[in-house]
Amino acid sequence: MHRRQYRLHGICGFYEIETVATKAPDGGPWRTVAFIRDRCSRELVHTLEDAGLADYYLDSKDAAINAAWDVAARLNRERTYDPFTSLPPPPEESRSGAAAAAGVGLAQGQGDHE
Repeated sequence: MHRRQYRLHGICGFYEIETVATKAPDGGPWRTVAFIRDRCSRELVHTLEDAGLADYYLDSKDAAINAAWDVAARLNRERTYDPFTSLPPPPEESRSGAAAAAGVGLAQGQGDHE
């Protein structure tokens, strides 16, 4: 089996895109798997099996990168906070009574002091 792996193809916001392309020895198409990792935690967030499927290696790789880029862009839009510039949303128990009832978190440095 032929195998080509590239560690990093691109960065889309908070996510990195990696791919692995394989081709069976008897011919057949190139199959490329795309991996999307969180840049902060390095955890694998999503795997796209057979994201690229083509007779030519570069066509397969490009299709996988494009598919992964679309998923990473959607994940960026859904992200609730920026770990580089802000704190994560506070846990439910750290909210004041009125704010918790309204579903509003406290800003940093604010609390229930009088």
